[in-house]
This record gives sequence, C-alpha cells and structure tokens, in this order.
Amino acid sequence: MFAEDGSDEETLIKQHEETNRSKRENWDLFEELPPDKDSDLDEDQKVYNFVLKSLKLITYIITFFVVLASSVISKSATVLMTSQLRNKNQSIPYCSSQISGNVEFLSYSTQDERISWVWAIYFAFMLPEVQTFLRGLRMIIFKGQERPSLLQFCLPLVFETFHTIGLALLVYTVLPNIDAVKAAMLTNAMCIVPGILGMLSRGYDAQWVLKNVIDICAILCQISVMYVWPLFAPAKSSDNPWLLSLSALLISFGWWENFVEPTSPFIYIQKLGKMKTRLRRTRYFTYTFISLWKMAVFLAILVVGTKINEDSWSVAFNRFHQGFDTHNITVEEKRPPIDTSSNPETNVEYLKPGSFFEENVDSAVLWTMGVQMFAAYICYIFGKFACRICIQAFSFSFPILLSVPTTLAALVILCGIRNDDVCFWDSVFPGYLWWTCPEGEFWKDFFLREHTWVWVLWLLSQTWICLHIWTPKGLRLARTESVFATPMYNTFMVDQTLALNRRRDEDHLEMDEDEEEFEDEDGNVIDLEAQQELQENNETTVRPEDRIPKIYVCATMWHETVEEMIEMLKSIFRMDQDQSARKIARRMFEINDPGYYEIETNIFFDDAFELTDKEDGDSPVKVNEFLRDFVGQMEIAATHVHQEFVKLRTPKKIPTPYGGRLEWTLPGRTKLICHMKDKNKIRHKKRWSQVMYMYYLLGYRLTDRPDLTTDRKEVIAENTFLLALDGDIDFQPKAVELLVDLMRKNRNLGAACGRIHPIGSGPMVWYQKFEYAVGHWFQKATEHVFGCVLCSPGCFSLFRAKALMDYNVMKRYTTTATEPRHYVQYDQGEDDGCVRCCFNEDGVWNTPRLPMPKPMLLKTVSQNPDISYPYIMYQIFLMVGTILGPGTIFLMLVGAFAVAFKLDQWSSFLYNFIPILAFILVCFLCKSDIQLMLAEILTTIYALAMVAVVVAMILQISQDGPMAPSSLFLIIIAASFMIAGLIHPLEFWCLPHGFLYYITIPSMYLLLMIYSLFNLNVVSWGTREGAKTKTKQELEAEQKELEQLQKEAEKKQKKQGLLAGLLPGFGSKKDGKDTDGSFEISFAGLFKLMCCVKEKPDAGTDKLDSITVTLSEVQKKMDSMEKTLDRQFNFTRRLSVAGSGSGMLDPVLEEDIDEAVAHVSLLPVGSGSDSDGDKPKKPKTKRDDLMNPVWMEDRELGHFDVDFLSGPEIRFWRAMMDKYLLPLDADKGKEKEMAGKLIDLRNKVAFTFLMCNAVFVILVFLLQLEKNTVHINWPYGADVNVTYIANSAEVGVSFDYLELEPIGLVFVGVFGMILLIQFIGMCIHRTGTFFHLMALTALEFANKDTKSIENEDKTIKEGIGLIRKLQKARKAEAKKEQQKAGRKSQFPGRRKTITNLERMKNQERPVHDLMRTFSKNFNDPEIRKSSKIFQSEKAKQTLEAMKDRRNTVLGRRSSVVERRKSQVGLGQDPLGRSRADSLTISTGSTDVRPMPPPGRFQKNASRYSSNPQREQYEMSERKS
Repeated sequence: MFAEDGSDEETLIKQHEETNRSKRENWDLFEELPPDKDSDLDEDQKVYNFVLKSLKLITYIITFFVVLASSVISKSATVLMTSQLRNKNQSIPYCSSQISGNVEFLSYSTQDERISWVWAIYFAFMLPEVQTFLRGLRMIIFKGQERPSLLQFCLPLVFETFHTIGLALLVYTVLPNIDAVKAAMLTNAMCIVPGILGMLSRGYDAQWVLKNVIDICAILCQISVMYVWPLFAPAKSSDNPWLLSLSALLISFGWWENFVEPTSPFIYIQKLGKMKTRLRRTRYFTYTFISLWKMAVFLAILVVGTKINEDSWSVAFNRFHQGFDTHNITVEEKRPPIDTSSNPETNVEYLKPGSFFEENVDSAVLWTMGVQMFAAYICYIFGKFACRICIQAFSFSFPILLSVPTTLAALVILCGIRNDDVCFWDSVFPGYLWWTCPEGEFWKDFFLREHTWVWVLWLLSQTWICLHIWTPKGLRLARTESVFATPMYNTFMVDQTLALNRRRDEDHLEMDEDEEEFEDEDGNVIDLEAQQELQENNETTVRPEDRIPKIYVCATMWHETVEEMIEMLKSIFRMDQDQSARKIARRMFEINDPGYYEIETNIFFDDAFELTDKEDGDSPVKVNEFLRDFVGQMEIAATHVHQEFVKLRTPKKIPTPYGGRLEWTLPGRTKLICHMKDKNKIRHKKRWSQVMYMYYLLGYRLTDRPDLTTDRKEVIAENTFLLALDGDIDFQPKAVELLVDLMRKNRNLGAACGRIHPIGSGPMVWYQKFEYAVGHWFQKATEHVFGCVLCSPGCFSLFRAKALMDYNVMKRYTTTATEPRHYVQYDQGEDDGCVRCCFNEDGVWNTPRLPMPKPMLLKTVSQNPDISYPYIMYQIFLMVGTILGPGTIFLMLVGAFAVAFKLDQWSSFLYNFIPILAFILVCFLCKSDIQLMLAEILTTIYALAMVAVVVAMILQISQDGPMAPSSLFLIIIAASFMIAGLIHPLEFWCLPHGFLYYITIPSMYLLLMIYSLFNLNVVSWGTREGAKTKTKQELEAEQKELEQLQKEAEKKQKKQGLLAGLLPGFGSKKDGKDTDGSFEISFAGLFKLMCCVKEKPDAGTDKLDSITVTLSEVQKKMDSMEKTLDRQFNFTRRLSVAGSGSGMLDPVLEEDIDEAVAHVSLLPVGSGSDSDGDKPKKPKTKRDDLMNPVWMEDRELGHFDVDFLSGPEIRFWRAMMDKYLLPLDADKGKEKEMAGKLIDLRNKVAFTFLMCNAVFVILVFLLQLEKNTVHINWPYGADVNVTYIANSAEVGVSFDYLELEPIGLVFVGVFGMILLIQFIGMCIHRTGTFFHLMALTALEFANKDTKSIENEDKTIKEGIGLIRKLQKARKAEAKKEQQKAGRKSQFPGRRKTITNLERMKNQERPVHDLMRTFSKNFNDPEIRKSSKIFQSEKAKQTLEAMKDRRNTVLGRRSSVVERRKSQVGLGQDPLGRSRADSLTISTGSTDVRPMPPPGRFQKNASRYSSNPQREQYEMSERKS
C-alpha cells in the first residue's frame, strides 16, 4: 500500500478483513447474480456525453473564429476611422460611377467630415467607459463596495490618466498621419511598462537568468518604437515623431496592475503589488469615478487636437450637427504632370484640376462607428467566455496572437485590390471612404525602406510579455474580476487589452478576493502580507487541508419503502466510489484535483423504535421494521453500484442519549452513520432532525473543537457544506460537483439546489413532471438571475456551513411553535416555505402547505447583495398574481364556458359560481374526506370542460385568425414553452404532459387554493402516513383514562336508584348515552317504548371505544407472544432431556440451545409448573440506555461490533437535547386552545383571501358586461368591409376591429407580464448553464487548456477515470471468465451449474475495499496485460504517466525521510523511533510504507480501555 496519513488504519483494516471473511458452507453455495447495469441509462449517458463533447468542439471552433474575426474587424474599423482624420491636403483615390471615361479623381476631407469622425472616435471610446460606470454604480447601489483610501484612489487615477492621454494622442495625432498598415503594426508596440514591471516582479527560480535575458530583449524590442521609425523611416511634413514615442509609453501604463507582484525582490514593486491586492476590494467604487474622469480627459484632448488641426476649438461643438448631417466632399480630377519651361526652377507644372463637390453618405460614420463598437464588445465577451469555460489556449490566446497579422494581411490585400480597381467594394463603402494605403512596392519600398520589418520584433516581444495567457490557472466559471485585472476593455486595441489585462494570478485571487482587511485599534490597515512571515511557524496559520471542501451528506428518513431506500443508498455508494478515486489520485499520485472533496454521510431515522414484547428494565423498545429493512439493503445497494457481490466491513452499534447509532465504513472508506431517534427521548419529525445535524456537525464537531483556532474554523466553515437529502432521492456525483462548483465560484452563495425530477408513472407523476419542469425553467431561473432563489428544497440542496451558522438561521430554526403562525411557518415548511401544496403517492390532496409571508425584503437590500429593489417589485407582482390567481382563473373559466358552450355571460358566471360556492361551504363545514371527495368530482367535471374549451379555442382561432388577442396570446405561450423545452433537451419530453397540466388548471389553481386556505388550521400532516405505534406511556395514559370513564359510568348508574333498575330507559338516556329529543319507557325489560330517538354525539364515548379497540389488539398480541414463548420453552425442555439421555449433543446444536434458553430467560413466560419449574430463574439484566439497551441485542439487525460515545459527545447531546430537543409534553388544554387560535387564523386568512378575489371578480366581470363600451380595439386582424353605393358611385371602406375585452386584458396583463419576465430570466440562466456544462466537458486533444501543458497534468482528467476502472478491474475480468464458462449461457442445458458451484466452494468473499483493490491491480502486471481497459493507446499512455508520477512521488518522499533522519541522527527518525520501526522502502513500484508509531495503537486502545461504559459492558457480557 502507498504511504499516507492513517497507515495504522490500513493495518487495522487488513487485520479486520482477515477475521471477517464470509464463510461458505457446502449447502449454501447457491447465489443470486448481481443486477445488470441499466443499459438504457448507459446509452442515454453516452449520447448525452457525445452531444456535450460535440458542442464543446463546436464551441472551440466558433469561439476561435468569433474572437479572431471581431478583433480584426474592430482594429480595421479603428484604422479606417483614424484614416479619415488625415490632413486636409492629403487625398485618396475617389470612385465615381456616374462619370464615364478614364478620368481619375481624388477626394479631400472637409472640416465637417473630419469633425464627424472626431466625435465618432470619442463615442467609441465612451462605450466601455460608460459600461464601467454603470457596472460600478450597480455594484455600489445593489451590492455595496468599500471606499478606498486616498492613496488607493490616486494611484490608479494617475496611471489611468496617463493611459487615456496616450490613447487620445495616438488616435487623434499619430495614426491619422501614417498609413493603415503601419497603424495596425504600431498596436503591437504598447507593452513597454508591462515588460519592465514583469521583469522586476519575477521571482528567483532555476531559469531566472535565462528568463531575465529574454525579458531584456523583449523590452528593447518594445522600446525600439521610440527611435526606429522616428529616426530611420522617411519623414513627412505632418509627422510628429516625439508624439509616437510618448503615446506608446503612456498607453502602456494602463496595464501596470497585472504585472506587479508582492513577491518581487524589489521593495517598490512589492509595495505596488500589495497595493494591487487592496485595490481588488475597492475596484468598482474607484473605477466608477475614474471612468468619468477618463471621458473628461479624452474630451479635453479632443478639443486641444481640434484647436491644433482646425485652428479653432469651438468648431468641434459648433459644427457637430453639420458633421453628422449631409454635407459636401471635395473631389478633384487627377491630371498627370506636364513638362514646361514656365518654371525653370522645377520644370514641373500642374494643370489646375477641375473640382466639384459630392454629397456624403450621412450614415457612413454611424455605421462604421457601430461596427467598431459592436466588434470590440463581441471580442471582449467571447474572450471572457473562452477563459471562463477553460478553452483559453486555442480559442483566446491563439486568435489574439493572430489578430494583428490577420489584420495586416487583410489591409494589404484590400489596398492592393483598391489600387487596381478604385471602385472595388463601392456597394459597401462610399467612393470617398477608404483606408490610407501605403505607397510604392510592398517589399522593397514599404517593408525595407519604411523599416516596417521592426513589427516582427514587436509581435515576438508582445508574445513573450503576454506568455501567461497560454498557461491559464483559474477556476472554472471564474468571475470577471478573476479573469481580468480591470473591469472593461480598450475599444481601439481590444486584442492587446485582452492579452495584457488577463490576470496572471487568478488562482490566488480566488482564495483571497473576498477576505476582509484587518485593522488595529487605531483603525490602520494591518499588512497581512508583512505578517505572513511571522505566522509561518505559528500553529494558528490556516492549513491547506482546511480549504478542502468537506461535504456532510445529511438525509432524513422515516417510513420509506425498500425501493426508495435502495435508490438513496445507491447514490451514497456512488459518492463513496467517486471520492475514493479522487482520494487515491491525491494521496498516491499527489494530483491536484480541483474537484477533490471529503465526504461523510449522516442519516437521521425518525421514530426508529417501537415497543418490544420484553418487560425488561427501562428499555422497552426495539428497532422498527423500516430500520431493519434499511440495514438489510446496505449490501444490496452496494452490489447494484459495484456490479459485483459486495461484503461491507462489520458495522458498529453505538448507544446514544437520543436512541442509538449504526456506523458503517463503506468500500471507499467513507463513513455512513445512521442516527436512530427514539421519539420518547428526542423530538421527532424532519425539522428537528435538521436541527440535530446542524448543531451536531457545525456546533459540536466544528465550533466546539478546542484544537482549532478561530482562523482555521473560519476557513473550514467557508469550505464545509451540508448536502440535505430526502430518503427517496437518487442522484449522481456529477450533480454534487456542479453544486460545489457554484459554491466555489461565488463565496457569497449560501445554498444551491439541484433540478428535481419526479420518478414513477401515472397521471399524478405526469402532472408533477411538467409542474417541476416549468417551475425550474421559469420561476427558479428568474429568481437566480435577477436576485436569489428564495426556496431551496430539502430533497437535494447544498448549504454552506458558514451561512447556516450566521445570525437568525440555526438559532431561529429551533423556535418551538407557540403561536398559530409558527405551526404554519416552521412545522409545515421545513423543506420549502413557498411551495403551494404537497401530494401523497395516491394522488389525493393531503393537508397543505401555504406560501409563507416573505421577510421584510426592504431591510435585506443593504445586507444581501443579490436582492435589489427591482427584484422586490417582481416578487410583489408575483405575490399579487398568486393571491388574485383564483379570481383570474375563475374569470377565465367564465369566458371559456361562454365561448365553448355558447352561453351568455351571466349563465356562464352562475354555472361556475355555484360549484365553487358549494366547495367553499363544504371546506368550511365538512370533514376532510368529504372535501376531497367533492374536489375529485369537480376536478373531473372541470377537466372534461377544459377539453371542450380546447376544441372551442381551436375553432375560435380558425375563425378570428392568428392575430386575434386570444389566438396571439395562446401562440406566444405555446412558443415560449416549446423554446423552453428545446433549450432543455433532456427534459423536452415533459412537454407532452402539459396537456394534463392544462386541463387541471381549474383544480390546481382554484380548488386547491381554496382547500389550502380552509384547512390552514390542520397541522398534523406528513409526507406519508403509516400506522402509528403508540408508546408505553400513551398506552398507560389510555388505560387510566378508560378506568376513569368506567368509574364515572358506575357512579351515574348508582345515582339513578330503583326507578332506573325497573325503568332503565326512563328519561332521555339510551344505554347510558345522551340522546337529543327522545323519550323511552320500559318495564323490567318486558317492553320498551322509544319516541323520536336521536343520539347525541359524545366525544368521550368515541374516544373510549377507540381505546377499547386498541387495548384488545394489544391483548391479542400478548396472548400470541405467550403461546410462542411456551412452545419455545417446551422445545428447550425436550432438547435438554434428549441431551441428558444421549450423553453429548452436537456442538452447534448445543450452542443453539443455549441461545434459545438465554432468549427465553429474558422474556416473561409466567409461572407454569412442570418438571423443570423448580430450576432457579436467571435474574433480569440491569439495563442502561448508554450501555446495553434492548435494541442492541436485536438479532434481526445482524452482527455488529459495539462501541460507545466519548464523554464530551454524551455531554453535548444531553445539553443540546435539554435545551432544544426534548419531547414536547402533551397538554390537552393548551392543544385545545391552540386549535381554536388556528381556526381563528384560518378564518381571518380565508376571509381576506375571499374578499380580495370577490372584489376583483366583481369589478372585472361588471366591466366585461360593458365590453361594448369598455374595450380596446385590437389593431391586428381587422376585417375590411368594402361597400359600393351605386346611386352616388361611391365606395365605402370600414374596418371591424377585434376587441380586447376586460377579462382578456386582465389575463394578458397579469400572466403575460410574469411570463415575459420569466422567459427572459430563463434564457439568461440557460446561457450560464451552457457555460457551466462547457467548462465541465473535457476533450482528449484539449489538455493544454488545463493548468499547464505538461504531460503529467493529463492525469487530472484521465487518471481519475483509470483509477475507477482499476478499482474493479480484477473482478470484472473474473466475471467475464465466468460468463465464458457458460454461467450465463443462453440455454440452461449448456450451463455448468455444478462446476460453478464447486468453484464457489473454495472462494472466499473478502471485505470490499476499493483502495486495496486498486493497489493490487495497479501493481499487478497480469491485469494490465489481460484487461481490456488497457487496449486503447490513451489508457496505456495514461498508465505510464501515472507510473512515472508515482515514482516521482516515492522519490520525493524518500528524500524527505532521509533529510529528517539526517537531522536527528543516524538510525532514528524525527520522532525518535528506530529506522526499522518507522519506514520500509523498496524500489520499483513498491510503495513507501511508514509504520505507525508504537504509541499510536496504544492511544487507540486506551480509548476503549479507559471507557468505563465499555468495561462495564464487557464485564456483563462475560458474566452472561
């Protein structure tokens, strides 16, 4: 085995395994084959994975081309815009298709044209700055931002000012005076400051010298922009060489933050690095104001440039309107030079060209500006998308590198074609709009004489300075702040911005970005970086393992069926298998798996005990049948998952103050702990189970640990999660990984819930499938996008421990119901307080849960960054729609019945009002059974009516056309659901169930709401009901109550005297029962006269009858038990006599007899007299609930080891139960008083609800009656009537408009607005989900997009999969051999049944341990040769990489041990042990296995030897 912490545990497990192998008897060789894996699910998963990988491949390609194309278009548009600012004396060839002939023309820009382009450039610059301002403003208002210090504000302000000045100088003065190709080349020379800072920030390593030499060369290449072109390139009169150098230097200051590190060897760079760390917490507050400042600075440069170029600064504003309006362009005819002697100095004379004016295309400026802005934004968005889903190398870095070369190639080609054909692309560009093209031959004149070859050096140096973009180190779905250093981008050089602004330290940022600053007593910020060195050797420092996600799986169970138990346990075993593979990869190969987690399962079994038939001391309970079923399904569920017979390690029985505990170690060495609750000792029901595990896991096992410091507890709480489950849930490890990813992405996230899919069949399940789908598609997605999800269902949700431990969460959850609203808010809504009503498995309404009042959201805006005022308004709108929903549905039914059955409005109203009124009265006056019966009848009637409505709607659509209001609204709803199904392809087949959902709308949204409100006082509901087992105390109380009632009856009979004896029926009594309105006369039983008999209800008599029935059932059970025990005792006596006569019994039989006698001795068998009756009886065993309760001797639970709780844990449970979880005492008076208060609450809520809906219905219905007056003419689908009047020869045209009636207006207004908001939210959420899926999907050829491009990092993705296969490779091959031997032959006659059974005789079934199985298979060359796992080349390469990594790990560990040995002396390790006792090292593939210290086993042994409970238990066992 490999070296790891807990090697002593491995030794104990091995020893335990040797003693717990299954012993197979010759008569017990028959077995059942392990269940086959669900092939349909496998095929579905394969198809799903194939689709995801195909989408990932398409995403790679599309993102690559989008980033490349958008960056090229953006840069080309930028150069085109700056080309129009050329000097007024410069011209470009002009294309005029209206003028014939071979005449060439030149166009000159006018002042109005230049002013329009000046402002277009400014508006393009403004776009990202406005986005920065709005984003920062949103953060400040909705989420809150820290305010920076003066230095933290001024430092970025200065650098951003330099950057803005340089950028303005570049686009307004430098680029307009050079050709377009050189302008594009120049953008690669903007890395001077980043190159210098990056070199100064580089830490020391083995290649420090080489890297610094390359850094210096790169910096020199970048600096060459300041002297190569200004000094050596041919100068022009309009050139300003010093402006080119200055602008390049100033622009490079904008990316300083990403290239300074606090680990720099230079003190000033260190200070800048620390300042950068502090800027992250004040980023948006600072840049909200910096963005405004930058726009002002850029505007000032615009004005100054206008003054220089146009000789007046005011023309920039005075001619603004004319610039964007239609104006003239100067066009002149181009004529060749003519030799003449008129000018002897030059001998050249230009003929005066003919000139004219051509109107511009006023939209050309706007179109160019829009294309530039859109392309830059798309490039930024897709670049960020590529980084977030981990496709950065190919789809981000590569297109960024190719951006400028591709732009140059495009410009050269376009300029070449334009020189040959001046009218090229005249349909796209106006004749006067083109780039400034280079003159002369490209290679000879431009590349060499113009010294543009220096661009190659600029490109290579920029690639080196931005080398970090090729080795991303960020997390999946990282936030924008973690991807880029500054919030937005530079619109003119978007490719350089993406490369230079891409963070180099995002892996550290993910852990530090949300940490708060610490201040001393004077309010000064403490330098955490400076104090880090002082804490390196301090025990209070946070350890790396504290940041590992720890998942506590917490499931609550009660009366689940065996099938549901198996589904839940299968999910747990899958999690155990997944965690085991990740643990092996981490410990054995030291793979830094970002998805690694630790897991422990805690199952809380409610009401796990029932009365036992033993009368033994103080422990009259045993485990119930549901818990016995659960224990019996453990190995069955494991067999389903591992596809082979699984034997688990012997579990432990542990008595606890609340009942008991069963503890298993699963094959992957994770723990599964079943907490058995005794409702006589602790409160039952799900809410109190949740209180148990929150206080136990987060209170006792975290905050109450004295070995942890406050800092460590803080970090552990941040990375500890509770996975809340129901007992019938089925999930995959991938689902948990998705939730953990969301938690790691957003540290402010307190809870994340998964998508719930109902399973089963039948109409009720079909309805739930559609309802669950619609709820998640629309409502949950909208809450997630615009705010936060207000309801996280308890069946599958992940909660952050830190969030649960905050104020008003765990403590408030322990509130005992003392008011009527508490029963509704807490006891009936532990899973989800905002759901409508729950259904039981029979499809009948059960006692409902109502939407709970929302907390005071206004107060939470300042505390919760995810809740804003618009989100509050949406919730209020949704709540109003929910309250008025029944009224709206009623009005819809009125209108639908009128259309479908050709009724007038009043008739339709009465036909719907009468059954609804009847249902309201029944719900108010009758019992629940009658309510449900009437509800079922009305549901059936309304469902049939809705079918007729569907037919009528189809006919109405065909009559009114698709543009009618009702038709259009129906089409929009159907289209929205269809789109929702298409973007949720795995759930698309939920849509056909929508028809069932539609026809039950009256029942679910009208009848169900009425039923809910009028049963608000009923709080004794449950998720499922079973036969209630009464406790001993309850039976005793009922017995006392029965005796009291009998005594009272006897007293009454005595008081009646002689007349009652002779005339027992005299008066108004009938057999001792009160009667109402009756008169009886009898004489000594000879005759009886009864008049108007009506029995008066008597609650006491009914209760007495119920108690009598219960006691009779208990008596029957006791009689049956005594008969069984008599038979067992007589059987034992006969065996004893037979044994004495034969002399000796079979040892096995004798052992069975002893067990039978011991079992009988513990039970009360009475005092019968027989031949052995004079033998002394064994004394009753003295019971202690924390040592030897009766349930621990339950043979139906199987074989368990015995263990006990520690003293501190016992004290915790006792204190916690005393304070929060003691069973509530039943007080009949208080219960009766609370029942009255609940009825009052019901009446108030129901009255308010009915009045609101009644007012709403009356108002809208009365308006509907006046629809001829009160309506809106619908502008679409009107009928046109043409009338010809013959007498006057006139033609009359009239329009008959469709009318939007009040009912339709209300329906469209309420539901249409909600649907629109939710549809937008769903689309945004689905986009984020797509990002998440793409980030999780891996492609084999794309390994370079992981943390590095080294070969060993392939094991992160491929190694874990290979580990999973090796955990079961050997047994999988054996299974295939058995299949080849004919074990599973198609024909029974060919199976070698006896041969297989003989083979099984000598096979032992060891304890299943995934880690040991992997170790054996990994070191076994036969497995690698024979298994089909290693037939593929990829698997072989992965295995070799894992072997190399394993050898590297072993070598490093060996060197560490040798170094420690040398520190303490020869022959001893740092702990003072001998070399032979501490370590065994071998070469090759053998593991380094440190043996446990001598005191470690003794420490574990002392845990038991020092436990007085264990000593007492073992002593009693020895005595017995």
